[in-house]
Amino acid sequence: MKGISPLIAAVFLVIITVVGSIMLSGWLSTTSTFQANVIRNNSIAQLQCQYTDMFIKNATYNCGLNCTTGTQHTTTLTVVNSGKRTITIDRLHIRNTTGFVTSLLLNESRTITVGNSLSITNTTRATCTGINNSIESIEVSSIECPSNAYDSLDSGDIIYTSC
Repeated sequence: MKGISPLIAAVFLVIITVVGSIMLSGWLSTTSTFQANVIRNNSIAQLQCQYTDMFIKNATYNCGLNCTTGTQHTTTLTVVNSGKRTITIDRLHIRNTTGFVTSLLLNESRTITVGNSLSITNTTRATCTGINNSIESIEVSSIECPSNAYDSLDSGDIIYTSC
């Protein structure tokens, strides 16, 4: 019994090498293009975010004279866009003195244009027992640039009403 000739074996090796090289080249090209786009998009986002900023001008927490579930409790903040880009806010966070964080989602996302202020309000009927007069800070950050456009207001600057 005879095997394949050395010429045919050499041709098969060349064909396998060429096909493997073409497949590897295509994969490398696709992967490097994808990664370059990811890096470009991240760089653009970081450059745009470096000019965002905000601060909380004032905050009021209204307990409605009762902290039980079912009673309306309202948190109102005045937020100022002090950056150079429009920002959007969709929630605020209340951190109490034990470190527990309550995240309050606004009814709708609110947009603040450059140089303007906006009063944002969250009304809830959940219990305020863990919040009433034990707020350590109220925090807000933008959706687009949460690490650049954010602020917190300490407990001493929060006005409590009907608590």
